[in-house]
Amino acid sequence: KGELGIGHGTVIHHLTVLEEKRLIRSKKEFGRRLFFPNGNGNGNSHHSGTSPGATPELSLIQKRVRDHLRYSGSKTQSELASELGIKQQTVSYTLQRLHAYGLVKGDGEGRGSRYHAMNGPGFDKNS
Repeated sequence: KGELGIGHGTVIHHLTVLEEKRLIRSKKEFGRRLFFPNGNGNGNSHHSGTSPGATPELSLIQKRVRDHLRYSGSKTQSELASELGIKQQTVSYTLQRLHAYGLVKGDGEGRGSRYHAMNGPGFDKNS
């Protein structure tokens, strides 16, 4: 709030409005309230909000990860991060979103999990 040059009350008001509109979500942890983006920005953190069978609106990073898996086969999170030059945490979040959209699937558990693209909604070689 100090870096923004606005008062505490203004920040709280805007965070409350964003949370009511389901654009962000919050949780209390270690005595502090933490705020997070809520999915893809449409107010629904678990699916795209598009009609069944419709292609969700993907971010540039989501498209890069999806396409890399499509054309290079199954990969671990570490392999994706290294090959695409993005942070492993970003890969992890992106894979969660793509999995929720039904565009990727993970096989295995833990560090050895391998992910691959699904031939489902959003699988269009032209997109």
